Amino acid sequence: MDRTGSLSGPMPPPVPLGTAVVAAQTPASDERVTSMRPWVIVSTHPHRPSPYFAELHRHADPVVDMHFTPTLHELTRTFTKPGVVNLHRLKRLYQDSHGRRTAEHADAFLTQIQDLRARGWRVVWTVQNLLPIGDPPPGRLDRHVANSVLANCDAVISHTHADAAYLRNHTAAPVVVTGWGAGMPPRPTTSQPSHVSALVEHMRATRLPILTLGHLTSYKAIPETLEAFHTHTRTAQLFLVGTSETDSINRRITELMRTCGSRVHRHPHTIPAEHVPDLYKVAAAALCPYRTDGPWAFFTKVCRPASVITASALGRVVIAPDLPAVNEITHGRPRMLYPPEQDPGPAIAATEHALSTGALTPAPEDPHPGSWVTVATTYQYLARRLLTS
Repeated sequence: MDRTGSLSGPMPPPVPLGTAVVAAQTPASDERVTSMRPWVIVSTHPHRPSPYFAELHRHADPVVDMHFTPTLHELTRTFTKPGVVNLHRLKRLYQDSHGRRTAEHADAFLTQIQDLRARGWRVVWTVQNLLPIGDPPPGRLDRHVANSVLANCDAVISHTHADAAYLRNHTAAPVVVTGWGAGMPPRPTTSQPSHVSALVEHMRATRLPILTLGHLTSYKAIPETLEAFHTHTRTAQLFLVGTSETDSINRRITELMRTCGSRVHRHPHTIPAEHVPDLYKVAAAALCPYRTDGPWAFFTKVCRPASVITASALGRVVIAPDLPAVNEITHGRPRMLYPPEQDPGPAIAATEHALSTGALTPAPEDPHPGSWVTVATTYQYLARRLLTS
């Protein structure tokens, strides 16, 4: 492999929006090219189960020798031959015991990456979001870590072509696109918890239910979104579903709900991933706000909006800022996008009017939002190129 941005051999051809890069079919003799060269994902899965990683492992393990490890320290002790170390969310790798991201831990992490590459390991970064999205907001240290990983990785995996276009301008490593649809929540294997069933029935009985679902963190600007909803709508009802660990956000939401009255409903509980689609299916629209000011400006460059992916695939009207990744994911689906720097209120009002008049309606569920098989094929392609070069 060279450092000019290409792997040895041709890259997969461009593919339509929403689908994954699919490599040529691999001969049977090469199906487990990494049987002695592991592909190790740095994650707390399966100790802290992740539906995303469970599906990825189920589909990719037949073609790559996939393992999981919570830290980088175990790699050289656990595996006798170097393989691929696959990074996902970086922030956990430079936190102290209190969950604080520190310069000392960042330096140690980046040194580990360099040492692993010197020992023959290939480094792949699957970019979900370029910077940490929780609280506290990302800063200079996080940008330094992200830029350093992009400068020292052997390949980058992206979910959208929009993200890939930006990343290719910031790394010499090749960037491949797996598509976004495989990130859909898994099919349910358990019955709905009672609190989910009650919420589904409440939404089903409501005229024009608009759903905002997920962890309520600073980047979603929930207080400002509530104010915009209250000011610009008349009949729609907003269901705010999810938890927040930030006291200031919780207090502000409580204050605003007194002003908003009965048209805003708070459900401060986590919804099991397999039952998330049940809520979207009874919503008229999904309100998916993202801040793009200050530390959150990177969303205009790279973003994997899970709520947008789920809502759009299920045919719900998506109300969201017109970010490159959001535009790509919702292309050809019902949507009401607004300029990222503007108040979402007018877009919410326009959606309320369009739904009321029938000018905008939910669409049928997309039967082919993406495939884990194509994702696995892309991993197999990278493994062959990285581990046999």
